[in-house]
Amino acid sequence: MRRFALVVAVVGAVAALGFAAPAGADDDLAAKLMGMEKTLWTAWAAADGAPFEAHLMDDALNVTPGGVTVGKAAMLEDITSGACEVRSWEVGEPTLHRVTDDVVMLSYDATQDATCEGHVIPAKTHVVTTWVNHDGTWKNWGYFETPAMAAE
Repeated sequence: MRRFALVVAVVGAVAALGFAAPAGADDDLAAKLMGMEKTLWTAWAAADGAPFEAHLMDDALNVTPGGVTVGKAAMLEDITSGACEVRSWEVGEPTLHRVTDDVVMLSYDATQDATCEGHVIPAKTHVVTTWVNHDGTWKNWGYFETPAMAAE
């Protein structure tokens, strides 16, 4: 629970203080990480655990409207269970937020047409993911998704 509170505090601080990366210097990193994000979205739609095995840290955290999942093993079990039917998905352009040299966050909007365990997944969401440079390799530590509010 403490780790979750810390993550929420870091996400809030990054968003509030606007630590967006300067244009140019981090564009290549944002493109690389967003490519990895798209690989994970594709794998989720196909219930393919291999990309998650490759790109997640062992203690990864996943927070969605459906709940909180802690640890790569639990996430792989969820992904490969076949409980989700993903008909389509699309992600928007990311903004990279540099926390340290080895920790960055991507924020972007996503749309999806999916059901998991018979429940309709919110169609439009706001996403923040945390990536950590672990021994020279970028690994995903956290995925946080919240439904977008309906237009009034």
